[in-house]
Amino acid sequence: MKQTNRFWKFAFFTLVTTMVIIGSILFFFFEALNQEQVMAILSIEKEHPLYIFGIFFICAGVVFIGLQIIFQLYIKPVKKISAEASLIYSSNPSHRLTITGNKDINNLTSVINDFADMFENLNKNITQQILIARNETEKERNLLAAIMAELPQGVIICNKSGRILLFNSLAKEIFTRDSLATRTEYFIGLGRSIFHLIDKTLIAHAMEEIEEHLKKQRQSVASCFITPIHTDHLISVETIPVLDQERVMTGFILTFQDVTEDIKQYDKTHENLSALKKDLDSHLDLVNKILDPTRQDQLIKKLGSLPHRLEHLTDSVLDVILTKVPLTKLFLLDFLYSLKQKLDSRHGIKLNINRQSENNRMLADTYSFTAALIFLFKSLSDICHETGFDICAIKKNDTVIFEITWQNNPVKKDRIETLLSKRINALPSLFYILKQNKALFHI
Repeated sequence: MKQTNRFWKFAFFTLVTTMVIIGSILFFFFEALNQEQVMAILSIEKEHPLYIFGIFFICAGVVFIGLQIIFQLYIKPVKKISAEASLIYSSNPSHRLTITGNKDINNLTSVINDFADMFENLNKNITQQILIARNETEKERNLLAAIMAELPQGVIICNKSGRILLFNSLAKEIFTRDSLATRTEYFIGLGRSIFHLIDKTLIAHAMEEIEEHLKKQRQSVASCFITPIHTDHLISVETIPVLDQERVMTGFILTFQDVTEDIKQYDKTHENLSALKKDLDSHLDLVNKILDPTRQDQLIKKLGSLPHRLEHLTDSVLDVILTKVPLTKLFLLDFLYSLKQKLDSRHGIKLNINRQSENNRMLADTYSFTAALIFLFKSLSDICHETGFDICAIKKNDTVIFEITWQNNPVKKDRIETLLSKRINALPSLFYILKQNKALFHI
């Protein structure tokens, strides 16, 4: 209901009530008069009707003018103040009230105008500060983008929930190389989720490692892993946290490097060196057969050292070209029970854990080493048709030894050795992953 209507309805109700009260008083007044007094009053009314009507119209005029003055001085200004004040705060901060009324209304108008001046100045200052901060942020953003464009690695910056905030051209090239344009789920863009490009469990595991490093106040808190992507390439990923002043993680930075060719080169080098060792062994056997028995012992001793020297040289060469991944300290018991649960849920393989101390730890890359062991148990299960294996963890000095045994169906050594050269899904070969985790495989 409008304020004007409320006022006039109130005025009308007041007048009607007043007239009813006056009429009631006059009625009781006439009732109290005798016949002669009533006749006297009626005679005066008949002789001087103009005075009677004049008094009535004067009273009505005074009442109307009074109500009009009250409306103009109190009601109408309040209505205009409400409308114009909302205009100041909603759309036009420069607008000022020019309303006249009684003294209180004028004071109220003056106070509102003063607050409007303060609001306009504050709004201008805030807007100016926002523009300055935006310009500074844009400069820093451009500087960061220029630096990122020159980096030899792909870089993606994300917020804590995994939304992409910034990336460089090399990161885009890594994830769009050999990719069909129609595969929009792998599109890299601002605001999209990084989990469309990289497995969420890997990043979650990296976040857990970073949180653990932060709790222990380590200087190096980054986490690394190797993972396949949708282009069938392998990338080495380093996860670096973005921390605020209280060392609370507000986001993270992912740096990428395509290691597909490096791993292929590693596998090729390993194959060539293994083939060379086999050729050398075969030639040594041939030489042993045709040697003069009088000189055989001396030459065999010299030739026998060649395979060991070749093996040492092979390890040195492979270590040089190996893609290094920082290893994490893992609780051995937690790792084995996690491996047991994954083997059972994915392949129905039962793993019996023997002789395990809860306090033992080991160094490994959780993702790749777990994938390697799952591949090994699955392959052994396919070869020997067994679904149950025993694993015994023994700690000697700084080394953890895993002994894997099963009850039935023995397998030839050559068949197990062939597993070393096989790739694990999109990951490198079993031999490569074991080497990367500083592990050896003996049969």
